[in-house]
Amino acid sequence: MTVRTRSYNQACSVARALEILGDRWTLLIIRDLLCGPKRYKDLLAYLPGIGRNLLAARLKMLKEVGVIRQILLPPPADVRVYELTDLGRELKPTILSLSRWGTNLPAENLLDMEMRPEWLLLSLEQRFDPESACGLTETYEFRIDGEVFHADVADGTIDVTRGSAASPACVIEADSLTILKIGAAATRKERERMVRKVKFTGDPEAFRRCIHLF
Repeated sequence: MTVRTRSYNQACSVARALEILGDRWTLLIIRDLLCGPKRYKDLLAYLPGIGRNLLAARLKMLKEVGVIRQILLPPPADVRVYELTDLGRELKPTILSLSRWGTNLPAENLLDMEMRPEWLLLSLEQRFDPESACGLTETYEFRIDGEVFHADVADGTIDVTRGSAASPACVIEADSLTILKIGAAATRKERERMVRKVKFTGDPEAFRRCIHLF
């Protein structure tokens, strides 16, 4: 059964992909599911303005083409959530590339826009400098607006995961606005001033390495 809302009628894999992913909100749904499984009401809250019917339609379409699936979490959660399939997770490099490309675009009133801590999971991976991490094995824990996640760095690779780290080299704590200001800083001096507002515990050298990597 075809569920594509439109067809470019082109024998081109880019056109075929856009028939699925090109509609408004679709890539943002995938972005949020890359950060972890979500209930329907979570997605509705994370995407203000989408509308219930439109979200339901997008989720139905993505399920039918095999990009997402719905599962029942075991007790004590015992709730139904949406998660990406293997096919859906293959879109992660595309989302990270879009994030990297988007940082080069001018953004007015960026600091007045909505910001969610879990979007930083993708931002960390997008900003990660693998060359600077060659030969380095270290874990950093981040606490942003009450949400916790950590980054495992291992010889030029990174894996960002929700939850606390078992033995982090340092723990970094800040609010979303401060993190956003660091990323939006126009000069190195301004960026360094904002970094000084970030709290950390643990090894000071590990904190410096973490800032440098991202």
